[in-house]
Amino acid sequence: MINKTKVVIFDLDGVLADFDQAFTRLGHYLFDTPISYTVSQPYWNFRNVMTVEQQTKVWDIIKGTAGWWVSVPSLVNADVFVRINGLTHRHEVYFVTHRMHSITPAGEQSVQWLKYWGIDNPRVIVSSRKGEIARAVSADYALEDNWGNACSIHWMAEKCRTFLIERPYNEEARKIIPPRISVVKTVDEYLHIVEGGARGGKKYTERRQLLMRMSAVLSSRIAVSERCFAGGWSETRTRARLDITAVSKAPCSEGGPSTCVREL
Repeated sequence: MINKTKVVIFDLDGVLADFDQAFTRLGHYLFDTPISYTVSQPYWNFRNVMTVEQQTKVWDIIKGTAGWWVSVPSLVNADVFVRINGLTHRHEVYFVTHRMHSITPAGEQSVQWLKYWGIDNPRVIVSSRKGEIARAVSADYALEDNWGNACSIHWMAEKCRTFLIERPYNEEARKIIPPRISVVKTVDEYLHIVEGGARGGKKYTERRQLLMRMSAVLSSRIAVSERCFAGGWSETRTRARLDITAVSKAPCSEGGPSTCVREL
């Protein structure tokens, strides 16, 4: 059976790229204001770090500096980029961003940035209309850090599974977003869901969950096996077999493999 090609969307800044760090470092250089990071910045508009006037000046420099977006640091490690690159060879993957620039096209800079991090042939779309883009490409999955964009995708691309990555600046919004928008803690978690769906949907995910739960039980029983060795292998094997049987019959929540492991 040939699995259907999936259409997957990644946002860049706040998801793969640490825009907050790059932006506030420039502000620090200009005004000696504090440096903040995406994973710790509590406000979307940087009001705890810079004034509106200071932010405007930072934006003017960003838009007028050739290649500025290429220098933005990454939020994820090389292993995540390897997995994303593998996804681009099996499925339709788009990187949708609202980056702005006055000299070098922001899309071209984003392509160069992604290539630097190991994405062979990235497809970048520059647009603020994330929902319309998701609908136009018939997206199956989309990951955002901006709750407004996540809601737009959710409402405009009905068949798309929309995800919001946890960031301090979207904490309050996570309490009011539609329940069908899933929240993930990391890009790795999102990739796991996408890869599971792309390889066979619900049945594949259920099998993977079961295997992970079995693995967790067996790992926890290594010490038991050693203690039981003096009592004979039959006792150890029986205990392991009973544990596996219990796991295969036990209910697993919809929170994914990590939730299953915590239930043990």
